[in-house]
Amino acid sequence: MKQKDRAIVVTNPMIAANKSSEVTLGKFLRVIAGAHKSIKVIGGNLHLPDDLMHVELCNHAIQRAPSKARRMLNILTLQCKMALSVLKYATPNHRIFFWIGDKMILPYLAAKLKRSEVNYFIYGNVAKEGNSGRLVKLSVQLVQWMAKHADYTCAESPGVFDEWPNLKVCRKRIIHLYTECVEMAELSERQNIIGMLCRVAPGKHVIESIKAFETFHKSNSEWSMEIVGSGVQEAECNRLIEELSATEYIKMYGWIDHDKLQSITCRWKYLLFPTDTEGLPNSVIELMGKGIPAIASPVGGVKDIVIHEHNGWIIDEPTVNSIMTTLENAVSAPAYSHIALHACQSITNTFSLDAAKRSVCRTLNN
Repeated sequence: MKQKDRAIVVTNPMIAANKSSEVTLGKFLRVIAGAHKSIKVIGGNLHLPDDLMHVELCNHAIQRAPSKARRMLNILTLQCKMALSVLKYATPNHRIFFWIGDKMILPYLAAKLKRSEVNYFIYGNVAKEGNSGRLVKLSVQLVQWMAKHADYTCAESPGVFDEWPNLKVCRKRIIHLYTECVEMAELSERQNIIGMLCRVAPGKHVIESIKAFETFHKSNSEWSMEIVGSGVQEAECNRLIEELSATEYIKMYGWIDHDKLQSITCRWKYLLFPTDTEGLPNSVIELMGKGIPAIASPVGGVKDIVIHEHNGWIIDEPTVNSIMTTLENAVSAPAYSHIALHACQSITNTFSLDAAKRSVCRTLNN
C-alpha cells in the first residue's frame, strides 16, 4: 500500500466571533506537518500566520448574513464549493482530516467518493449544552453518522469519546495539539485573580461564573476576576456585571490576540473552566502548562488531565453554588506552589510541539 504522505484539511469557515478556531487550526497544521509532504486546507475566510505559508489554501469567501435562513443558505453554498474543491484535489492517496469540520457533510461525501482516507474529528457533544432543539438533534445525528462511516474517528484525548456514549467506532486515533513551552509563571508575580479564557457562550457558563464570583467576593474581597474571550453572551455578561455593581473586581477583555495573552494570564492564580462538554480545550493545556491550575468540569479531555487537588480542582456541576464552593476550596487549599508545579509538569511532559509531532507520526504510521 502506498504511503499516504499528502494531506487535505477540511475546516469550518473562520468567523469573527470565535477567533480561537484560527489559532487551533494553525497548531493542528504544525502538528501534522512532519508526517506529510504537502498540506492543503479547504475552508472559508482562511488566514494563516507567516510560518505556515508553505500550506496551500483553497479559500472560499463567506459573509455572515443577518437572517438565519440566509446564513444557512450561505453555508450550503460554501459546502458545495468546498465539495467541488475536494473532488478536484483529492486522490485515494490523500489523508483528509475533518478538523473543526464536524458538520461538513458535502465535502465529507466528496472525500468518500474519491476514496481518500477520511479522518474525522469529534469534539464536545452539543446535545449536552442544554439546547435540545430540532437542529441540535439533527447535528448530533449527523456527527455520529459521519464518525461511524469515517476510516478513522479522531479525538484529541480518550475522554472525548465518552462524550458520545451512543457512538460505537472501531478505528480510533488520538491526535492532540501542543502548548508553547515557556517557563512557569513566577509565583511571586501572580495576583489574587481568577481567570476565564473561553468562548462567551451558554455552554461555557460564564454567566453562572460571574454570579458565583460575586457571592465568593463578599467574603474574599482581595480577589478579582478577569474574563478573556468573545461570543454571543458578551453583552449579557457586561450588563450583569453592571447590575451586580461588580465592575471594580470583574473585568471582561473580549478577544485578545494570542501573542498578547501572556501579559494578562501570567498574573492569574487559577483558571476557571466550567463547561457542559469539551474536546481537549486549548486554553486549559496552555495555562496549566504555565503552572496555572485549572478549576474545571470533568468532561471530555479535561478529565484526562485535571486531577482533583493534585494539579487542579474538579467542579461537580457547572451551577452557581458548585462553582462558588469549588472556588472557595481552591483558594483555601494549602501547598498552592506544589499544585501549580504539578499542573505545569503534567502538560509540558506530553504537550510540547516536538512531543505532539512525534505522537502524530507514531499514530499515523501504525
